[in-house]
Amino acid sequence: MRQQTHKRGRFTNKTVAIVAALALGGGGAAIIAANASAHGDKSGSDQNNTVAAKAGTIQCPDVGQQLSDVPSKARPKVDKNLAELDNQVAKAYQQMNQQQGSNDAVLSKLNDDRSQTLDNIGSAMGGDNSQLQGMANCKWQEVTNQAEPGPERSAAGW
Repeated sequence: MRQQTHKRGRFTNKTVAIVAALALGGGGAAIIAANASAHGDKSGSDQNNTVAAKAGTIQCPDVGQQLSDVPSKARPKVDKNLAELDNQVAKAYQQMNQQQGSNDAVLSKLNDDRSQTLDNIGSAMGGDNSQLQGMANCKWQEVTNQAEPGPERSAAGW
């Protein structure tokens, strides 16, 4: 008797990868924001402002959404490299959270790693890198504290 095996479809794999990327991205921002608010005192000192300024998120182009017409032979390699792109972002968050270098140094390393991985994806697709142009560069987006109303809004106006 033949055993039946179950393989996840391509759509399910993409969904899992997207959910993981969102969870890692949001989780990284939440961890950094929590650390930023946990270290400062309530006196409004410069130390509190400096730590809070580090809260943010890494924004990278979504490579999986930009790829079209991936040959069926290349799909396993492309999927593996797309997962690697997510792992690279998670590692960058970890390095920033552990303060292993400045944000600029971590982002530079991330962009270099993404460039190599995008080259691997292009090679797997037969050397066609046209869809991947300019997708290696990630940037740091600071999250601002919006707990206090600004001068243009007042608590009474809500």
